Order: sequence, then C-alpha cells, then structure tokens
Amino acid sequence: MDLLILSAPDVNRIVAALAPDELTSLMKGVFHPASFPDDSASCPPRLTLPSPLYTALVMPARLPAHGSSVKVVSIPKASSSGLPASTIILDDLGRVKALVNARKLTAIRNAAASLLSTELLYKEWKPASLVCFGSGAQIHAHISLFSRAYPSIENVTVVVRRVGQRTDELISTLNLNIKCSVTEHVTDDLLAEADIIICATPSTTPLFDLPSPSPASKPKHIILIGSYTPDMHEVPPSVFLRASTVVLDDKDACLREAGELIDAVKLGLDVRAGKGVMALGELIAANGSGSGKEDAREHLTIFKSVGMGLQDVAIASLVYERAVQMGAGVSVTGYDSA
Repeated sequence: MDLLILSAPDVNRIVAALAPDELTSLMKGVFHPASFPDDSASCPPRLTLPSPLYTALVMPARLPAHGSSVKVVSIPKASSSGLPASTIILDDLGRVKALVNARKLTAIRNAAASLLSTELLYKEWKPASLVCFGSGAQIHAHISLFSRAYPSIENVTVVVRRVGQRTDELISTLNLNIKCSVTEHVTDDLLAEADIIICATPSTTPLFDLPSPSPASKPKHIILIGSYTPDMHEVPPSVFLRASTVVLDDKDACLREAGELIDAVKLGLDVRAGKGVMALGELIAANGSGSGKEDAREHLTIFKSVGMGLQDVAIASLVYERAVQMGAGVSVTGYDSA
C-alpha cells in the first residue's frame, strides 16, 4: 500500500484550479446528507487534546461518497502564523492512503459553504460591495472565492482592529483587480452600502450593529464563521431577530456553540421548523426557497457556521483525486506492507 503525501504547495496549486461551482457542488453533497442523515455518514464529536503550548483538535468523519478521514488541527497559544493542520485519508480497508496538508483547506471549505448559502438565498444576484471583518486565512479564502463567483463585486472593505503587516500581506496576496481597502473604523454608511458582510474573528464583543432599516434598504447577507464558543459574539443577538432567514451549517452545533445565536434564542428567536431558521441542508432540499418570516421588516439574511467534519473529508478527498490526476505530491512506496 503506497502513501501519497501532499504538501502545502501541492495543495495550494490544486485548489487554485478549483472553480467556484465545483466547490459549491461539493458542499451540496456534504450538507444535504448531514441534514437528512442515515447510518452511512458519520461525524463524531471532535476530540480536544490540551498541551502547554497548543491545543490539538482531532476530527474524524466518514461520508460514503468520499470515504473516511481524520483531521488534526493545532491551535498555538502564542502564534499568529496560522493553524497547522493535516488530514489523513483512509481507503476502503481502513489503510492510510494519503496525508494532506490542510492548513488552508478549512478556510476554503468554509468559504465554499458560505458561497453556497448566498447562491441559494439570492438567485441571479449581482452584489457590488463586500465588507469583511478580520484579516486571516478565512477572510482571504472568502474574498478570493466570492470575487471569482461574483464578477459584479466592485468594492471590498476589510475592517480590522489595527492596520499592520498582516493586513498589508492580505491585500497584496489577494491580487484583485477591484478596489480593496482597509479600515479600522465602522460607519453606518459602510454597513448600509454592503451587500455581503463576512465576519471571521473570535471576538467576544459584537463587531458592529446594523443601522435601522429604511425604505431604501437593500438586501443584505451576513456570514458569521468566527464564533465557536458560547462566550463569542460577532454580532449582537438582536441582528438575528431582524433577519428574514437564518441558515445554520449544523443546527444542533450552532445552537450549542455559537454565542450570539444562543443569546438570540434567549431573546425570543424561534428556531422551530418553518419559522425562518433552517439548516443549510434543508435549504438545499428546498432549492433555496427559504420562506423566512412573514412579518420581516427588511430583506436581511444570515448564514452562521461553526464547521463540520464532513466538509473535511469531502474537500480532502477532492484534493487527493486531483493530485492523482495531476501527478502531484510525493508517493511513499510500500508504506503499509504486510
């Protein structure tokens, strides 16, 4: 049994060639079975392994169309150079067939899910303005993917607490042919003009509050992917109460882990079926026809994501298949010989 090892440069070269519709199609195959599970798909709770200098997260998953994998992500306690991550892919007999660098894959699969939610909720939409909170890999992946999927985007504004080397690197590596600016200040005008707002920070205090709607308010889609514990809040819970439709990648996990959503439920957000809150898989099944609240005052939608292990096995398997086709990576002959 040979082992294929895919380094970060290998993975970067492969994912750069993936089209937006390939990625959203991949995510459809993840979230639909996740919302309508059977015995064939499996995504056990992640295991946390604490250490003095880092915390490791171990996430196994199986999806029949893609196989089985185990992803290991390390969260350093004193580092700003990203999150080291690797995914082990198993063959049908449980043998390790590939080791894939997953440092950027988490951000890419998250961006693909965000884009899918947008396309399902807004058919034939031509957003022009994108506002992003954060400057890490998640924001880079989202801006890159959304700007390719929506050529109509003319302005990208990145909001950070402090402009510095990290934001300079973000802007320089995006290599966009559209206006892209960085600011430390959030204004009502900036938020009002935004078509899509993306938040990717672990903030424990809301990053902004939306101005009151006006008769001229236009549709707005808010994507929240940063908070993953009950004490994290990227927006005030009141924003959820204003939304016509709230889409969750994993409904149970979001209601358990996402601080702003937990508080919104306490304030009266109705998460029962048919009340405007649904899983992404349910939206896929409805072909994007989420009805929302009948009494909504504005066309505001939210996609909240905490991530799902099934996404990892799907994106890693796709990268592995493309690597085999391209002859990429390093093969270790006889890695698992009897």
